[in-house]
Amino acid sequence: MMAQAPDWKIEQPPAAEMMFPVRCMHCRGVYSLTHVKVTARYADCSVWTSPCCGFPGIDDRPWVRDRHYREISKQEAADGHDFYDVFGIRRRGGGRRA
Repeated sequence: MMAQAPDWKIEQPPAAEMMFPVRCMHCRGVYSLTHVKVTARYADCSVWTSPCCGFPGIDDRPWVRDRHYREISKQEAADGHDFYDVFGIRRRGGGRRA
């Protein structure tokens, strides 16, 4: 019997087709906010599990989100250039290529 993929593993579109690409601050992967599975909705935020690494409890409140993800341009998502994380440390690029 084949094991099923975890429910947080949502198929992501190529970087060129992502509407709202973000970079995960946990695994440095790139995913689109339009392709996340929301696990809870509250009055001030939505909560989901990161589709790239499975980190739970990511939310979109402005004062919390920089710890979990950073909004990037479509070009940056496709190029995989170096970037600076929330602590100002330069990291090697990555992300999914189209």
